[in-house]
Amino acid sequence: DSGGDVVQFASPSYFVLETEGSVTLHIMRRGLHEGYCSVKYHTVGASAIPEKHFQSCSGLIEFDDDDTDTSITIPIFEDERWNPTLDFKVILSEPRNCTVGLHLHTARVKIIDDNVFPSDTYRGEVTGGM
Repeated sequence: DSGGDVVQFASPSYFVLETEGSVTLHIMRRGLHEGYCSVKYHTVGASAIPEKHFQSCSGLIEFDDDDTDTSITIPIFEDERWNPTLDFKVILSEPRNCTVGLHLHTARVKIIDDNVFPSDTYRGEVTGGM
């Protein structure tokens, strides 16, 4: 279903510290902002594993008359193991009365680990008491 408005992420990339507990992604509606429109979203694992590093999510994002911006929040899970920066995608699809942005229909979320390499067991020695 196509309409004149375009719904897309506000940014192609989002960064979150593992300790923050969640990441919020901003979605914007551009165009005339007239009437109802909606898109579905879902997460897709990449180097970050669903249910281990982040909560797998999907849902419906709805815009009413004159709505221009909204957001979704995805839980991030902390673990005690060191990991390199991990990532996953959030994808907008199935637009109703709108179209999804050509390039900003997908956002990549990067999870930055707070643990020290090789293990938090030696955090004091590695960080030099910082």
